[in-house]
Amino acid sequence: MSFFKENKVPLVLLAAISLIFTGFLIFTFTVVQPGTFLSTLSAENMDPSVSPNEKAENWKPIPLASNFLSFFANGVSLPMIAPNIVKLLAHPALYDKAKSFWPAMEIIIIVLNIALFWFAFRHSSGKEKILLVLLILLMSVTISEVIIARPNHNIIPDFDFRYAGAPFYFYSLIMVVFASILTKIKSEGVSKTIISIVIVIFAAQQAFSFQAVRMKEESALREKSVVLLDRNLLSELDVLSKGDFPLVMPNLSGSHIFEPMPGFALADYLLFFDNKSPIKLIRNSYMPPDLKTRSVATVKSLRLETSSKFKEALKKSPIIKSYYASPSLMTYEASNSSSRYANPAVPGANGKNVIRQGEFDPEKINIIWFSLYTDDIPGNLELFFSFKNDFGVEGPMGRIRVDDYTPLVSRDGRRLYYIETNLLQLYTFSLSEKISDLTLHIPKTKNASLEKVYFR
Repeated sequence: MSFFKENKVPLVLLAAISLIFTGFLIFTFTVVQPGTFLSTLSAENMDPSVSPNEKAENWKPIPLASNFLSFFANGVSLPMIAPNIVKLLAHPALYDKAKSFWPAMEIIIIVLNIALFWFAFRHSSGKEKILLVLLILLMSVTISEVIIARPNHNIIPDFDFRYAGAPFYFYSLIMVVFASILTKIKSEGVSKTIISIVIVIFAAQQAFSFQAVRMKEESALREKSVVLLDRNLLSELDVLSKGDFPLVMPNLSGSHIFEPMPGFALADYLLFFDNKSPIKLIRNSYMPPDLKTRSVATVKSLRLETSSKFKEALKKSPIIKSYYASPSLMTYEASNSSSRYANPAVPGANGKNVIRQGEFDPEKINIIWFSLYTDDIPGNLELFFSFKNDFGVEGPMGRIRVDDYTPLVSRDGRRLYYIETNLLQLYTFSLSEKISDLTLHIPKTKNASLEKVYFR
């Protein structure tokens, strides 16, 4: 009891912060983003990529315990000394070599931590032991929260405060307490002082400065993006929506609003700014889903459902065009079967491949499949589509990024990619009545070249 009496103020603050954070989570998942808590594991909103068997496996005690220890070793303990090592070893170029010794590395890290905790308990006073138990308990609880909300067994590729921040904070405090205990041991005064200083520097550097610069830059970019959105697009839409009927228009995905940190959609910002304009947001099934927002309707034809007033504005308004006609990053699948396709296209020269020159209805022909050859070297490769449309937009309108995580086939010392995508996810494509001169542009880097192209 004396421990609680002597530390009443920090413990009360800790309890208050915990209650406030709990209230924030309840409000987030019941009001702002209803039905999204643990959505990957939920029977109603389960991610299609997670099978029922995987879901059941994730909740078994042994996988959860294994994930707990792996997260503690790779996401909490190891970043204290080498914050980027896990990210480097998880890269596809090194992953196959690293995975052979990865379990042994985790075991070594866990054993060293057990030895550290044993040494700290052996030389600590009664109050220090209580503090260590409290910090270890808090660290364990926050780790458990992460593995329950993110129950896959993949190696965490990067230390990130969104996943490892809270447990790492408590682990850093444990290191500081351990340094304090070292200074009280009478033998080897010089060495323990140096070790204590090193531990405190590591703990402070990781807890307060690692990624701090990146987070500061992202925060500034986010603020600038939101301010511009409010002053430009939302103001334009407010004027455009004046009238007796609701303005029906497509919902922008996060990549159109702010690519470095995608996720938020136009509906989120309309709700944030408490916009009372009569606006109805829609999307088609090929566009990124709005998991967090229930106010966006999915329609079969974006072209038929969108208000003509908005389509006219997309032709004339530079502000609306700057958002809706920006070259968006497209989603695609790795599919190695072209048997269900017709209308093969002949790859062109100099990286410019005309898929279809004559006019066509985009709602009738919109799926493209192609195979791409590159040199067998790591790195990103970005392709883009261009086409004539109803809105006078020129240049890149849809980008496909091929990176080291894209599934591939090794053949004759080169990399072969099979890619399938639907062009209706592009606003200028799905809203147009007619499309022509559809062209896929391949950069000259990595000796990239098309082998086959099908369009239907």
